[in-house]
Amino acid sequence: MDEECDIVIGYKLKFWPKITNKRLETLQHTKPPIYKQIRDSSVYAIPKWCKHTSEEAARYEFHLSFSAVELTLVKLRTTIEKMLNRIARYIYYKHIRRDSDHIKSYVIKIIVLWMCEEFDLEHEFQNVHDEEIIAIELGKRFINFTLDKLNQHYCKHYFIDDVNIIFASGLAV
Repeated sequence: MDEECDIVIGYKLKFWPKITNKRLETLQHTKPPIYKQIRDSSVYAIPKWCKHTSEEAARYEFHLSFSAVELTLVKLRTTIEKMLNRIARYIYYKHIRRDSDHIKSYVIKIIVLWMCEEFDLEHEFQNVHDEEIIAIELGKRFINFTLDKLNQHYCKHYFIDDVNIIFASGLAV
């Protein structure tokens, strides 16, 4: 499996932008251990033109990068959640990426974050000891969850409530 890596210049923010407040409050109340781990992580402003504005405006456009926060979340994953991520990445790089210019790896990353939050996978598979059965079931669930989001034309960004990553990624489904 090929790995992707981008090297970009970013501005480390000493605060979480206001547009993340609602999400942080939700995490603080629903997932206190996760909130405590990520609240001190850094958010970055990355220069990037979204191509929805004029070329003249391009040099003034930034997007927020939560990569440091996402790395913290990755380190907190359970064994089953790590398996889900490996399966999702395998499906993406083996079957989706080569046939699609529209679905970006970031969409898959966000979908895995939502699945880890919405489902207690460790509990659901606590009595299943066959990794192959777990892997098959996780693969099915990932595909179904992803298809549901694509069919709804909606998947909320993990950190910014008002951003639909399906629309933001320019997906045509």
